[in-house]
Amino acid sequence: MNRAPPRTLALLLVSVLALSAVAPATAGLAADAASAGDASVGDASTSDASAGAADLTYVESDITEDTTWNAADGPYRIAADVTVEAGATLTVEPGTTVQPAAGIRITVEGNLTAEGTESDPITVATAPQAPDAVRWASIRYEGGPRSHLSLAHATLENATNALTVGSSAGRIDVTGVTVRNASRDGIRVVNGTGTPKLTVEDSTFTDIGERGIAVTPGVGAVGESRVTSNSSSPGNRTEHQLALALGADTTMDAFRVAYRGHGGVGEVDRSSIRKFGLDLDGNGSVDWNLLPLVKTVVDRSNSYEIRLRRTVTVPADATVRVAYEGVENPRTYGTYPVEVDLRTNGVAQTATTVLSFDLRSSGEQSALDSPPSRASDFSVTGSTFDSTGEQGVFVAADVAREFRITGNSFSDTRGSGIALRGRRVDSVTVRGNRLAEIGREADGVRIAGRRLSDLTVRRNRIAGADAGVGLYARNENADRIRVVSNVVTDSTTGVRVRHRAEHYSQHLSMTLADNELADNAGRGLSVVAPSTRLEGVTVRGNEISGNGNAGLSVEANVLTGTAVRDNVIEDNDAAGARLLAGRFVRSAVRNNTVARNRGDGLSVRTELVVHDVSVTDNRVLDNAGVGLNVNNSLTHAGAVELSRNLVAANAYGIRVAGAFGARILNNTVVYNTYGLGAPVRTDGYRPGTGIVVEEGEAGAIFRTGEVTEPLRELVDDRQVGRMLDRRSPDTYTVVLRPNEAAHVWEGGDAALTVRALSADIPTGVVLRKSDESRQRVVVRGNDVYGHDRGMTVNVSTLVDANTTARLFVNATRTVVAERNYWGAESGPTHASIHPEGTGDRVVTRRGWVDFVPSAASPHGPRYHRPVANVTASPNPAAVGERVVLSGRESSDGDGRVETYRFAVAPRQNVTGPTAETPSSPTATASFGETGNYTVSLVVANELGVESADPATATVAVRNRSATPTTAEAAMTDPAATTAAERSANPTTTLSANGEGGLVSQLSVLATLGGLLGLVLYGGALALGAVGAVQTVRRAGVPVGGKTINGLAVAGMAVWVAAGLLGTDGLLAVGVGSGVLWVALVVLLWALTRFIYD
Repeated sequence: MNRAPPRTLALLLVSVLALSAVAPATAGLAADAASAGDASVGDASTSDASAGAADLTYVESDITEDTTWNAADGPYRIAADVTVEAGATLTVEPGTTVQPAAGIRITVEGNLTAEGTESDPITVATAPQAPDAVRWASIRYEGGPRSHLSLAHATLENATNALTVGSSAGRIDVTGVTVRNASRDGIRVVNGTGTPKLTVEDSTFTDIGERGIAVTPGVGAVGESRVTSNSSSPGNRTEHQLALALGADTTMDAFRVAYRGHGGVGEVDRSSIRKFGLDLDGNGSVDWNLLPLVKTVVDRSNSYEIRLRRTVTVPADATVRVAYEGVENPRTYGTYPVEVDLRTNGVAQTATTVLSFDLRSSGEQSALDSPPSRASDFSVTGSTFDSTGEQGVFVAADVAREFRITGNSFSDTRGSGIALRGRRVDSVTVRGNRLAEIGREADGVRIAGRRLSDLTVRRNRIAGADAGVGLYARNENADRIRVVSNVVTDSTTGVRVRHRAEHYSQHLSMTLADNELADNAGRGLSVVAPSTRLEGVTVRGNEISGNGNAGLSVEANVLTGTAVRDNVIEDNDAAGARLLAGRFVRSAVRNNTVARNRGDGLSVRTELVVHDVSVTDNRVLDNAGVGLNVNNSLTHAGAVELSRNLVAANAYGIRVAGAFGARILNNTVVYNTYGLGAPVRTDGYRPGTGIVVEEGEAGAIFRTGEVTEPLRELVDDRQVGRMLDRRSPDTYTVVLRPNEAAHVWEGGDAALTVRALSADIPTGVVLRKSDESRQRVVVRGNDVYGHDRGMTVNVSTLVDANTTARLFVNATRTVVAERNYWGAESGPTHASIHPEGTGDRVVTRRGWVDFVPSAASPHGPRYHRPVANVTASPNPAAVGERVVLSGRESSDGDGRVETYRFAVAPRQNVTGPTAETPSSPTATASFGETGNYTVSLVVANELGVESADPATATVAVRNRSATPTTAEAAMTDPAATTAAERSANPTTTLSANGEGGLVSQLSVLATLGGLLGLVLYGGALALGAVGAVQTVRRAGVPVGGKTINGLAVAGMAVWVAAGLLGTDGLLAVGVGSGVLWVALVVLLWALTRFIYD
């Protein structure tokens, strides 16, 4: 009997099952063997360690002459503190192991050279048998001017502070060193008032309890501070007062005070805190009371911690003042240390500050007023900082300068990766570092001080920080700051700059160039300096995209000499670029691309003056608000030029408010009819307006001009009147605000010129008519079309200035708008002046506009809207069937279609695209219920200009047993072949009464390929059935299994080939028949096994 096919299949299945069972077992055996090998190695190591214990060299005395430690005589077990005395050199050779006991300090007053190799490093660590909690103290450098400490290719493990620097003399080099599991700092520079020359290269700091490297000579940037008592009696319970003056802006959400074992504050609680706040002017009183922000007071071992409800910033030169009761004085007279600490999220923000508490019989108490500390000549290069409890690199000194922190990697730091603070920070380079996983409310790079200068932050890659780069200055100038070529992502803010001026003359200058600031939760680039003069600020070549707030935001008192150019600002969740200032003068915004932001494209908002400002050659596209928005609150003659800009697809095109010297020239302002989502509205104007010209809403600025009458008649403010009496004409301007006191402002470049006082309104002035070059808005040579309203003019004849004065504006030529193209050869449409025009409408609410003559053709390229076209396949479709929606036939006559937005209605029981989510040219949908569904498509080109109307198609969804063919549907409902006049290829749809079913689906077997496959496959089924019966009867079979299988495969191949060549349905038949054949063979095998077994 021929039973080879089922037996062969059974053998194959058994082999596969055997292999799948054996493979894991074999892998497990191999793993067990490897584990056994590792255990053997471990046992050998333990044995070696035990055997080597007898070879230890114990060190208990100081080193007074040149000494060498080598691997052969080690390990060196240090059982008592050891000092390398001045003039002596300790040399530790490669491969040597040094084992300090618990609490042991190695002090270097002379020289230490411990230089291993990559293959034979030096190890300084507790003994392997010591408990994990055991810590040796530190290698402490106390060298002189000619001392040198060199560590290379060494591992320092299980220390409190691996390396402590207590001298400002000599030189320290650390190269290729690994510092691991230090309970406090990896390298700590303390005491003294300065630092030696310190170089750290290619080293690793991991599992550090506090800071990787802490450079904090003296007490850091802390000024005059003190702790005082109401009582001078030892052991008396009394009140203490603490004052801590800070030299740089410092954030905190907790304030900690520790008495170090002398005196007692263990019973201080919330009710004990009598005073807690900030003294901002140094007069001894609290100006900002922090008591309402106190959440709780936690007492610990002779210390207490005031925890706040939120984080606050203590300004530079402010003093934190605390008065707390229930304190026990020390039991003897003397000077006692009190440690003060400001923390944010548990991370110390200042250097460890120890104040002296003097308890004297005389009652005299001194203040901490240490000499200025200086940290300089320091570099950290090519090193790795991983898992530090506070900052990676922390520097705090009165003067911090000449630092280089380059090419390092920082990750998993609870504090800032790099933090520099001081009264003065200058000549610092932070370059080529990678920072990630920075702690909550901690910056990647943070630099804070009173005065900042010559700072370069370049080519750093930062992710997961509060601010990627944070710069904070107060009360002095900040000059020559360069933030260049950095990448900041997934942070709260990309680059954050904060400056607070103490005097009007203080300024900030900086360059922000070639940075990539993307996908941050807040602003991409934020500069907040509300009282500062920003001079020579350059924002150039940055890519600012995908941020959760404004892309670029600058706030200042004065913006002068500012250049914003060559930036790409896209896809931000608020304005693209926002400039806020009291005065914005002598500046340029040029050649930027500002697109797809959820607010204005470029917004310039000034409170006093915008003058001598140019906005040119920008591409402002598809923003949810105004494309170019220049808005001054006071009406004045500010000279602003907006020229050669492409402004398209925004909610509004261009808006100029309050600047009567504006010139809007040679721009392309087209299709500003923002169609996706809700536009950001401008009060009083409907979206879809090309150009808006209006007055300032808050008053006016003017100067005397030809007026002979005393101007103080206009101003109901005696103080201003007296000031006017003392001045000659044309040397001043007057600022009038509604319902506010007027004031005099020196200089008048942007002031309106007054021609005369009004006799009709005793408190009015008429603006000078002959000075039209200054006192009108010019709109010329622009292409403005594709809007509901091409331009709206809204300038009142009477500009309210305050309750006692009004200005007459020349109403005959408020806006000169000649030689513009309005979308039609016939010119614009105006209700009264030019009703026959067919171009964009020009609307004059108040004021007047002269738009004749107009241009008959565009000055630049003629832009068009794209045309949408949508198809659906298959159509009709069965319930649950995958339907492909295609917009590939959509087109754009002068560009390319870039985004496709499909929508399906009704949405119930539909899985598919929505209009809010752009997709590729195709999308898929499936339908859970029968019915007719409308598919719509809106497309947009590369400018963001959308198709005028959506293209639509109707998809008929039927039960699977009643889904007709496309041809039948077309015959049943010929009218369903049209979608919309705008659709180039209408989509065929089906009437609800279409017929079909299983018969129509099986009709594919009547084709030539279907019949041939049926003969072959049917023959195989018949012969197989006969063979199966004979096998069950234990009789011979007439035809062998190979022949039967060959016939089946041939039939399936014919069906698949015919299906691929275009016969609908045969491909599915071929695949389904293959699955059926395999199932029958498996069933036959199982049956025969059952019979024979």
